Amino acid sequence: MKNRKPECLFVALILLIAFACFFIMNNNRQASNAETTIVKSIPSNDESIRTYEIVEPKEKSIYLININPANQKVEQEVFNTTNLTRAIEKTYYLEYRSDEGYYGVRLYDAKETVQIGTEKQAIEPITTFIPYEEIKDGIIGIVLTTTNEETIEKVKDDPENAEKYLATTDTMQQQKIVIK
Repeated sequence: MKNRKPECLFVALILLIAFACFFIMNNNRQASNAETTIVKSIPSNDESIRTYEIVEPKEKSIYLININPANQKVEQEVFNTTNLTRAIEKTYYLEYRSDEGYYGVRLYDAKETVQIGTEKQAIEPITTFIPYEEIKDGIIGIVLTTTNEETIEKVKDDPENAEKYLATTDTMQQQKIVIK
């Protein structure tokens, strides 16, 4: 009987260590999932409107950032939700509208009780949002300002290589969603 006690203690210790490792790994996985931001494009029949659904984690804020592709270090904040941060997860919608003489971007919640945004009325130059096929590192697309319709069509066909179609008077800024 005395010989079995050390064996039982050893087996119990191994099981305890295995359970602790499983518990720690499972908690780390859940914590990293809580930090993940869900950004997905919502299909639209209207080509002039592009909408993204963003799930904002608890006690975090959404930031929309303009990035100048020529100098990746130059970032300009468009707007954020820091004054709206809540202790609950919340879903927002980021909407881009591009029409003749009009460009707008706004962030709103499902009930449209909260709205943040900017809009621009302009005949020349044309400002439009062009989405990337795939969201990478929170970068969802580009805002292009140009006077040439042909440039817009070329960039829409190949947004990943937009810079090669731009004239010196055109401007382009990548749009990035950041949660922090």
